[in-house]
Amino acid sequence: MNRNLRKPNNHGYSLIELITVIAILAIVGIGSITLLGVVPRRHVTGCTKQVVYYLEKARTNAMSFKDARLILTNTDLGVCASLETTKGSDVTISAPEQIGEKNLTVSYKLLGEDESVAEHVLNVVSYGSLPGSMDESLIFSFDRSAGSFKNAFVGATDLGNSVSTIYITKGNWTMQLDLVQLTGKVTYAWKE
Repeated sequence: MNRNLRKPNNHGYSLIELITVIAILAIVGIGSITLLGVVPRRHVTGCTKQVVYYLEKARTNAMSFKDARLILTNTDLGVCASLETTKGSDVTISAPEQIGEKNLTVSYKLLGEDESVAEHVLNVVSYGSLPGSMDESLIFSFDRSAGSFKNAFVGATDLGNSVSTIYITKGNWTMQLDLVQLTGKVTYAWKE
């Protein structure tokens, strides 16, 4: 037996192995932190685009039918939208469609309110009570001839054409939709 043979030195990990593992963990950690911030932002963006789509659809319907209204509601399942159209004496309300994820908040401001005034937040209602219960819905109607905003309601409360801004919020992300009263157009941007 040769006593000069050494046993291999296997007492731990090499420095290269440790650095590689730390680098992989750092990349995964940074990626997950970034992803956590992006998901709520995507929910807000998606809901905003849907609200703009429905406002445009209601505006177009108002010019085609006798009257058209957009009904936005904060429900326990998420933000929902439905359209109400009037043709002659027939009133049709579409089934509420979920356009925003759960835990999104819809709020609004009236014309003339400055930054110090808090936004008016729509309360959450049960999805099962729609479309019958509109007490906590934000309702927009449009002028048939010009396509401009005619009035806005929260439930039965007539706000006139005084809603100037809609906010859609989730976590720290808020999208601000500015309503151009005379034309019925909508612009939107991230709220600072």
